[in-house]
Amino acid sequence: MKEQLEIIGQRLLKNLDRVSIVVFLLLALVAGYFYFAEQNFVPDTVETPASVAWVEQFPNDEYRKIQEQVTNAPDDIRDNPESSILLAVRMFDRTSVEAEQETARAVEADYERAQQAFTSGNLSRAEELVESILRRNPNHQNALELKTLIEETRNPPAEEGAEAESSEVAPGG
Repeated sequence: MKEQLEIIGQRLLKNLDRVSIVVFLLLALVAGYFYFAEQNFVPDTVETPASVAWVEQFPNDEYRKIQEQVTNAPDDIRDNPESSILLAVRMFDRTSVEAEQETARAVEADYERAQQAFTSGNLSRAEELVESILRRNPNHQNALELKTLIEETRNPPAEEGAEAESSEVAPGG
């Protein structure tokens, strides 16, 4: 039995190169068939989105709303009210984005100058620069804080301890 298995093993090893060549050729033929079959494939008709029927089984009403928006969308994006909001913001216009960036850089440079003027004690120049910043960007948090500091420096709040002492009646009087 053992000798018969050894003989079968030896015959397989002798024919292994032939078997591998046959398997390789079969795989090459199959791959060639699929390649040429795909090259010659031409669909009968190409369906455009307008000819595709919508599936009427929507999971919820949001899908139905989206389907209505898609089917009723105008041909020109400028006629769509939702997209007109995006166009009004001009977020896709390179020149307006660059202008916004330049304005932001100028505001930051003015803020730095206002801060330097404040620390050097030139309150009028600092206030002038802060007002200029707030005209261009009313929500600039640092400028709003610096404006408050300038106002507090010009008009310091009265100390609570001094008010309390002056309001007390002198003893024995």
